[in-house]
Amino acid sequence: MSPVSRSIAGVVAGVVAHGVTVFLVEMVGHAVYPPPVGLMTMSPEEFRAAIAGMPTGALLFVLAAWATGPLVGGFLAAVIAGRAPFLHAGIVGVFALLASVVNLMLIPHPAWFGLAAAPAVIGANLAGAWLAQSLLKPGLDTRGTPTLTPAAGTPPEGGASAGAA
Repeated sequence: MSPVSRSIAGVVAGVVAHGVTVFLVEMVGHAVYPPPVGLMTMSPEEFRAAIAGMPTGALLFVLAAWATGPLVGGFLAAVIAGRAPFLHAGIVGVFALLASVVNLMLIPHPAWFGLAAAPAVIGANLAGAWLAQSLLKPGLDTRGTPTLTPAAGTPPEGGASAGAA
């Protein structure tokens, strides 16, 4: 696969992984802190009141979801791309940050949540890129393009170790 194809595949997979991860973590939050019945059919005023009355733990689950999504998505994008981990993870991170800003604009949140969201999203995304970079080592592909390959001690693709026969 060409480097450009890997880049595109990595970013698309990262954005999808981000969305799925946010959804799954928020579903765990809903299991622990069930949302009010009829939340989606409430008037805007009732909706704002319901959000304002949410327990802090429920909001912390949302914040955890907003941080976990960019971490997982950024990591996946960087690993699939196999090069420039901070660039590929960063593209997913920009998407995650924009999604967070839109959400904050559309749904009222407490002030502390808005202040915590951006550092959580950006920090987690950078952590995903750093983790991917630490698992991969620099090298060159057959065209001489800088790339990242599995670090020493990492099993080759297929999962079998080099010594297994």
